[in-house]
Amino acid sequence: AAMLEETFTFVTGKPYSRPRPAMVDMLAGNLNNRALSFLDLGRTNDALNTWGEALRVDPYHPESTYNSALVQWRHGTLTDQDVLARLEPVSKANRSWLPHYLAAQIHRERGDTEGAEQALRAGREQFPDHLELSPAIEADPAAHHWGRRIKGLGEHEAEVTSGAISPKGDRA
Repeated sequence: AAMLEETFTFVTGKPYSRPRPAMVDMLAGNLNNRALSFLDLGRTNDALNTWGEALRVDPYHPESTYNSALVQWRHGTLTDQDVLARLEPVSKANRSWLPHYLAAQIHRERGDTEGAEQALRAGREQFPDHLELSPAIEADPAAHHWGRRIKGLGEHEAEVTSGAISPKGDRA
């Protein structure tokens, strides 16, 4: 700005008469994108700090809330319930389909098919024309299943939601 003012004065012979524009805070979306770049570079702490900045600019920014909480969940510093609790006020404050979709993704990742479908249906009720909410709801259950659970395993009577195989592959 100073160089432009000097150039203006030099070229016109008059001082620049307008006040300098104030620096504008980066929008939460730009900060979210920067945080994702940090994450891609393996700079998780920088990413989390940048998401913190984004949420100071806009405490209800869906992508920053989701991405920040998801990284913390995957690193074991938040529970799945904590992530959903952070998304709830975002969903209430936003007039957007996105928080519902993001909550469905969390439910899906934790193997909660019913919770994912509920989140999508809630979003669909508010935003009936939004395409991202439609495919999962309308999909044929045989063709599209989110975290389908094994119903039984040997003499185990409760639902089995996960399993493990030994390194040699001889035991499950």
